[in-house]
Amino acid sequence: MKFSKSNFLDLNYFFGVSLSVSLLGLGISPVNAQQIFNLQGDYDFQDVLTLFPDKGYLKGESTGSSQNATLGLDKIEFLGYAILSEVFPALANGTSYTFKSNPQDYGINDENGYVVFFNQAGNKIFGTFSGSDKVNKDNSTAFTEAQLKIIGGEGKFKNASGVGTLFGTVNVNTVTFINTGKYTVDIDFSVPKSIPDSANVSGLVVVALAGLALKNKIGNQA
Repeated sequence: MKFSKSNFLDLNYFFGVSLSVSLLGLGISPVNAQQIFNLQGDYDFQDVLTLFPDKGYLKGESTGSSQNATLGLDKIEFLGYAILSEVFPALANGTSYTFKSNPQDYGINDENGYVVFFNQAGNKIFGTFSGSDKVNKDNSTAFTEAQLKIIGGEGKFKNASGVGTLFGTVNVNTVTFINTGKYTVDIDFSVPKSIPDSANVSGLVVVALAGLALKNKIGNQA
């Protein structure tokens, strides 16, 4: 059988489409390939509060570490805000007040807050949060609950995205405004998967080589 130039171009198109379909069938399209992770851990932390009475808000900067965190992300840092018109009544009456990483939500003109989980190897995930503290004035503690949104990462978790929860108990010190406690974290997040599995790579190599050989043979006959 003799192939014309038209036949050859049609086969070029055919092999291009076939390879694209093979990629999709193997589930390794760069658009939808994702690797799923779960971060869980208990973090001991210290929270240092700075009050701005003239501006009506406080800023909390915290650091902590974990002995059991998964994925090796054993360090935590976060920066958040609360408004004093909520905090002081909650401390006095044993009620709740809210806190957020975004100061603009309270009309506060300050740097954006954050939460970040990281390790010494340079891997990290970071994001935003919002939550509340329920004060127990009888034992000077507060129960914390927060929703976390992961919006990025670095190292092996570059471009991470996901959601999670944080809860725990913090000791409330209204003299030094340095509080300590323990938070439990549970976060599900995904990272774009840029490199296919080795088995899939082998399959693609076979398909590509077979297609190239047949195209060359057809080209020589055209």
